[in-house]
Amino acid sequence: MESFNGRLRDELLNGEIFTTLREAQIVIEGGYSIICTANATEALAAIKRGVAFDLLFTDVLMPGGMNGQQLAGEAAKLRRSLKVLFTSGYTENALTHNGKLEPGVLLLSKPYAQTDLARMVRKAISSKPNAHAEMRDLREG
Repeated sequence: MESFNGRLRDELLNGEIFTTLREAQIVIEGGYSIICTANATEALAAIKRGVAFDLLFTDVLMPGGMNGQQLAGEAAKLRRSLKVLFTSGYTENALTHNGKLEPGVLLLSKPYAQTDLARMVRKAISSKPNAHAEMRDLREG
């Protein structure tokens, strides 16, 4: 399994509880800690309270009236250095414009392998803030 090469200070704010405990375990084993929230409202409240984190990891579709893209937009207003990694099982419609990802958007398609999760978290954390560094869905190559 590919390792994250994470640092203990790297914190992931997860906008929705991980689908499986295994996903969380992979991230923790990589040297990262996780701050889980139940929905976008809780994630925004944590950001407003000044909770320190390095990456917002969120599903595009979420419960609670706000989707992941809206969460990222609101969070970016509060934190200019925001880095975001989206995930979705509906990539044909998620975050696309004319069938392509918006420039700079990081999207990890579901279902994904453990190595894909590890690789994308590491890339997202090392990406440029707010730009999400010209990365594309792993399935595109």
